[in-house]
Amino acid sequence: MQSNNFSEYSRFNILKQDPKTLRGEEMTLILPNIKDGPRSNNLFLVTKPNQIRKDSKHDFFVKNGSPLFGTLNAFGISSAVFEMVEKDVNYLSKETKVFDIRPAALKNWKEAKNNPVGICILSDNLKPKAHYIRRGSDKQLHFHSFRSKCDDSMVHTCLFFDVIAHETGHAILDIFRPDYYASQHEQTKALHESFGDLTVIFTILNIPVLRYEFFNATKGDLNQKSFFPAIAESFAEAIACQYKGLRDSTDKIRLDKIEPRNFHTISQTFTGAIYDLIDFMYRDRKNIYSSEYSDDEILNFVGRSLRRVVFQAFIQYKYEHPSLLDMALEIIRIIKNSADFEEEAKVIEKIFLERGINSQTVARLQKDYNKEIEKSEGFSICHTCH
Repeated sequence: MQSNNFSEYSRFNILKQDPKTLRGEEMTLILPNIKDGPRSNNLFLVTKPNQIRKDSKHDFFVKNGSPLFGTLNAFGISSAVFEMVEKDVNYLSKETKVFDIRPAALKNWKEAKNNPVGICILSDNLKPKAHYIRRGSDKQLHFHSFRSKCDDSMVHTCLFFDVIAHETGHAILDIFRPDYYASQHEQTKALHESFGDLTVIFTILNIPVLRYEFFNATKGDLNQKSFFPAIAESFAEAIACQYKGLRDSTDKIRLDKIEPRNFHTISQTFTGAIYDLIDFMYRDRKNIYSSEYSDDEILNFVGRSLRRVVFQAFIQYKYEHPSLLDMALEIIRIIKNSADFEEEAKVIEKIFLERGINSQTVARLQKDYNKEIEKSEGFSICHTCH
């Protein structure tokens, strides 16, 4: 059970985004149930040093630039994502029937605490990547270092908020739905990527300091370019010398017009649709409640509400290989069956259609992908219809 004694919580200094974005500034997270290591019910350090001890006030404070800062930065951000999801699990267990529909998902979540996700800081294994990996029951988040293609400086992915939150999103979805991770269907893999990017977006909306930075940068305009809809700007700059992010949810990418086509580019259409829904709901609630609540309170409410809709949809979908349309229809059903989303129910189908997510395009992409798979050797694909 989580302690309500804040003196027993642990504080972490982490970067708001990365060494360049948001001026490279730091913020403080306060997290429950963190043991020496650090270690929690959800996470532990694999790479040494893996026995970092709390100070006398139960905190894990080190200076930026210390060899331990990147390790604690990754652990703190990943822990914040897990803590956010823990609250969502508690809410959904009481307010919805998602775990009645998919009881194995809740069982997986509880059992995962007996086998937490390992964090590996691989600063000597130079690769321009970070990734989540599962081998058997062993689950790990790997954060590599590499040299920038732009100025040959060392780049450490354990310092990038977006990268850490994205990979943690993969780990969390794999706990609830391991069948998605195992799927070789292109669109299911795209949904996994989208869940990672949406984890970044929803985690930012869950942290007051970062909501403030969003309002400071855009005055509350979700369609304005900023750190918020852009994923991993500094990482993208290091690998391609372009400081604009690997993906950006304000780009109006359509499923029927993406090029080149791969599961990363496909994922942007689904992420973009959810982002458009956030924008619609935020503007709608502002029109209704601006005299009673601040813009920050409204955006926090919108982020939390839609995060739980997306989470519920990904967990309770009935089959193993969802397409983008399958998941879109799951979200549409949840929205339309809830009295809390009366206005969203009127526009949700249009929002997905405007991103090109429709039965014709999804079927064509799946047909094209099946042809590509049939040409490749040593690989098979299940053609079972849902």
